[in-house]
Amino acid sequence: MNCQRFEQVVSELARGRMMEAEVRSEALVHSKDCEHCESRLRDEEKLTRGLQVLAAEMETLAAPAELE
Repeated sequence: MNCQRFEQVVSELARGRMMEAEVRSEALVHSKDCEHCESRLRDEEKLTRGLQVLAAEMETLAAPAELE
């Protein structure tokens, strides 16, 4: 795998989305060998965690009853 191909799959990889096992394996190996792509994967993972936390916090918010 090269950096360009990694860029195409990094979001799915960080989110734990379903993907072909071979592609996942190649991407993980590439991220271990390439400092730039490893950093990119870590950034995507942080973003994903942050968005999950935000979504969980927003779940408890509701509009006032008179608006509904």
